[in-house]
Amino acid sequence: MVERISIIIPTHNEEKRISRTLENYIPYFWELKKQGKIDFEIIAVLNNCKDKTLEVVQKYKCKELKILDFKQGGKGFAIIKGFEEALKGDSTLFGFVDADMATPPN
Repeated sequence: MVERISIIIPTHNEEKRISRTLENYIPYFWELKKQGKIDFEIIAVLNNCKDKTLEVVQKYKCKELKILDFKQGGKGFAIIKGFEEALKGDSTLFGFVDADMATPPN
């Protein structure tokens, strides 16, 4: 059985940085999926964004990318909501990363 991973990315006004993160994470995990090593989902949790983060994230047409958009704010809130969403599925591995690419996908 292939393991499934959920990656939660809390975002708050990240329109200038989230693209770089998604452009690294999506292809990385797609390659692992193609090799049959893992299945994945990426959950972008927008929390009280006042910029164009939502528009930027929506440009990525990837069925493995889920977008949650909340008016409430706070990184902790976003992480909790992301994990709640991830736990609805069948993932066996969970994690979160910041939207600024501080942690590369590998």
